[in-house]
Amino acid sequence: GRGVRRTLPTFRWFMASTLRVLRTPVLKTRSILRNLVVAVSALLLWGSEAKATHAVGGELTYTCVGVNQYLVTLKFYRDCNGVAAPTNCNNGLGFNISSAHCGANINECLTLQGVQIITPICPSEVDRCTSTSGTYGLEEYTFTKLVNLNAYANCGNPNDWVFSWALCCRNNAITSLQNPGNQSLYLRTEMNRQAVACNNSPQFGTSPTPYYCIGQQINYNPGAFDIDGDSLAYDLIQPRTTNNATIPFAAGYSLTQPIRNGGGAGAVQVNPITGTLTCIPNVQQVAVVTYRVREFRNGVQIGSVTRDVQIVVRPCLGNTSPTASGVDGTANYTTTVCAGTPVSFTISTTDLNAGQTTTISWNNAIPGATFTTSGSPFQTATFNWTPTIADIGNNTFAVQVGDNACPLSGSNQYGYTVVVTPPFTPANAGPDLQSCGNVVLQAQQPYVQTPGQWTVVSGSGTFSNANDQNSQVSGLSVGNNVFQWTLDYAPCGTTSDQVTVVNFDAGQQSANAGPDQQLCLPSNSATLAANTANAPAVGQWNVVQGSGAFANANSPTTTVTGLVAGVNRFRWSINNGPCIGVTQDDVIITVYSPLGNANEGPDQSICTPASSVQMNASAAT
Repeated sequence: GRGVRRTLPTFRWFMASTLRVLRTPVLKTRSILRNLVVAVSALLLWGSEAKATHAVGGELTYTCVGVNQYLVTLKFYRDCNGVAAPTNCNNGLGFNISSAHCGANINECLTLQGVQIITPICPSEVDRCTSTSGTYGLEEYTFTKLVNLNAYANCGNPNDWVFSWALCCRNNAITSLQNPGNQSLYLRTEMNRQAVACNNSPQFGTSPTPYYCIGQQINYNPGAFDIDGDSLAYDLIQPRTTNNATIPFAAGYSLTQPIRNGGGAGAVQVNPITGTLTCIPNVQQVAVVTYRVREFRNGVQIGSVTRDVQIVVRPCLGNTSPTASGVDGTANYTTTVCAGTPVSFTISTTDLNAGQTTTISWNNAIPGATFTTSGSPFQTATFNWTPTIADIGNNTFAVQVGDNACPLSGSNQYGYTVVVTPPFTPANAGPDLQSCGNVVLQAQQPYVQTPGQWTVVSGSGTFSNANDQNSQVSGLSVGNNVFQWTLDYAPCGTTSDQVTVVNFDAGQQSANAGPDQQLCLPSNSATLAANTANAPAVGQWNVVQGSGAFANANSPTTTVTGLVAGVNRFRWSINNGPCIGVTQDDVIITVYSPLGNANEGPDQSICTPASSVQMNASAAT
């Protein structure tokens, strides 16, 4: 629930799930034979129409429309060869809302908003949903209910809210599940209000009722999108019945092989980013695949939705489903672009059947992008978009390509991902530093999506984590150590910056200015004898008393000149940085004047009884 909500249009491609015996009016012989083959295949696979039920799939989603207000939407897909759709709260319109943390267990009733026929047949075919003389028919029902959770506003925002709906029974034509006609269709949507108080669940841009051909590759994509821009992740789970109980698979089917195929278990692949399912089925079947789509914001899962997909595999009687290429005609369905840089690519389509045409459409899942089509008989689409910083991450959309085969058109769906990376920003390794053994670096990493790496340029060092902007470095050499921080803004290039760490010697001794000295004029210079400051520590002489000029004020054994008679005091300081800081010691050089001849003064005479006199010798200088 961030900002303006957008209702995105969807594209549709659908097939009925239960076949009836085809009518055989006066047609060309080839058409009669074709219809007979379809009819026989249908009877062998699905049995009599009298056993057909109506539930072919659906999904349960929600939209936050205000504080504690959610519009819950059920999309239900009905086979028109079966019984009627739900009509009341006791027959399929009831759903449940629960939270163990809040003690909530609420039963609500949905209201029908509309029905549309979505059967993928050519114009000359009669639709079963409008006439009992039709063969194929499929309807999409939309039900909604505005849910008010204000009564639970004071229980906090727990992460265990669940919307669930169940309806008996599933389609009897299903071959992948045990006893499908006695199993409910169960849909479950989870909401984490602890992470986001007003969130919108993922929505779907395709209907879960695709038809495919034996021996041809399936490309199915549910076309999920999130109007909040949250990241989506896809996987498959075991189909569910009432109370979220799993339904056992029929023989030959499993979670890793929900569709029978020649590749065996694991050959059914689902792209976790785009949601595209691929495999090559090798038998006629009606298989149920249950998608789980989880949504993440800032790395935290904030919800999930499930939907049932009924995959119908049948003989296609000479028709080959159309295909769509990857980016710019390649087999790659992912492209990467930097934020702020325009991206444009084409998607081409083809059909191996002579005389057929193709059409291509998308689910409008990327706001601000354009998707234009052109060309005949096989359409080509051009995708254009200029992403912003807000679009950093995986941005997916789904494409459907269909042909004009009759009575049932062939189709495939594909997922495309535009990976948006941060805009190119010059690297900053942080300020130069001083250390006494270990140090923590201070580089900048403007975007967490852009990987950074430290390397040693000179000196030595061991990084606690070479990809951490604030990595600790140990094993430094005494002196200068130069490290480089590199950011990879692929495909927009890399950028580097360097930092110098000056490591001081922890074994450096405190300052010692050396022994005091004495001189006699005319000598007025001396050689000092302090201890050495080991680089990068710096020693320096300063005059504290008297006078003197140093030949090199940073040398411990420098010569000092210009001494004056009396006391000359000099201070030796060693700056050892962060190890022990500055230490000091003083040395005194005493300079004496030369002595003259002694003068004891004049002779003196005294008379008794006096016993003392005042001496008058010359003073010493």
